[in-house]
Amino acid sequence: MKEWAKAKAIASMHGDEPGPGGLRAVSVPGGDTDRRTAIFFEAGNAPGYVATCDRSRFEDRITCVRRLALRDGLALTYRFDGTLLPNWGRLDRRLQEFVLNLKAK
Repeated sequence: MKEWAKAKAIASMHGDEPGPGGLRAVSVPGGDTDRRTAIFFEAGNAPGYVATCDRSRFEDRITCVRRLALRDGLALTYRFDGTLLPNWGRLDRRLQEFVLNLKAK
């Protein structure tokens, strides 16, 4: 929930715009001129989907990170290629199911 609240706070200060797959996007202001960071988040009630994505000016790809808390104190952090953002819901559900199935065995 902290990630979602942070995304909403940044969006309220700097504005947001439509992102892929129905997400909202906000650019994160920063001093690193070699890297651009954006937060993609699910609009609506907390806790929603949040991914932080970086694009280096030296590489032509976007790398995203998603962090979330699962049940029973289990946390999941995963990194993925930014081209998968349009399918964020399916990716997120499948990874959560996979991790929770591992835990159950």
